Amino acid sequence: MHGLLMSFTGYRRLHRVSGSARAQVGRAPHLLLPASGRLQDTYGEHQAIVSAVEARDPGRARATMQHHLGQLLTRLARLAREQPALFHSDA
Repeated sequence: MHGLLMSFTGYRRLHRVSGSARAQVGRAPHLLLPASGRLQDTYGEHQAIVSAVEARDPGRARATMQHHLGQLLTRLARLAREQPALFHSDA
């Protein structure tokens, strides 16, 4: 779904940049989803994004995407503090 949504933006580099960011973060998303209620919250965020896209409402799509990414960044920051080895390499 992520790739499909990115293809709608018209920004060709977005998919590549997103893939690079995912590679940098590695396993973190899989560690975040098991957190209490996170899977349901993520699903709801995805539903809201898809609903806004289906309604052709760019303002709502933007706001729901910003909320979704904000949640991700907040949780990633917490995970980085709790498990820094996931984010830093000794190499």
